[in-house]
Amino acid sequence: NNNMLIETQNKDCIEVSDDIVHTWLTIRNMIETSNAIDCLPLSNVTTKVLMLLLQWSELIETLALDEYKLTKGEIAFFTAMDKDTLFELGNAANYLDIPTLLNAYINYNRDKMTKMSVEEMRKYMDVEDDFTEEEHKELEKELSFIR
Repeated sequence: NNNMLIETQNKDCIEVSDDIVHTWLTIRNMIETSNAIDCLPLSNVTTKVLMLLLQWSELIETLALDEYKLTKGEIAFFTAMDKDTLFELGNAANYLDIPTLLNAYINYNRDKMTKMSVEEMRKYMDVEDDFTEEEHKELEKELSFIR
């Protein structure tokens, strides 16, 4: 079983199992289209996030994943992170094309945001409310049929 070296944004070279690397579709494509590389550079992924990606890869080997419903193990994995790390992880899952992680990440955020008010969602996603009071009233009037 071979291993590959991956260089993070922090310039750390970390050894990763080929079995794991080949489940990350972006890296698999990089390997197939490039010459031999000593240490594959991933300038978009920090060392901290790479370690979380490796944790995820180990975790999913022990879980029976469901495409729509998160397991307790997946929820615990995401809940242990602060919001910024969670978003970095989601970006890395998207960039590296890791379908199991990206799907679980989306489901986790969907479940979390379903329970939030609009204001809580704005705060969670760092989205500024740039509507005027008139625009709020107009929107409320247009959506009044929902209530």
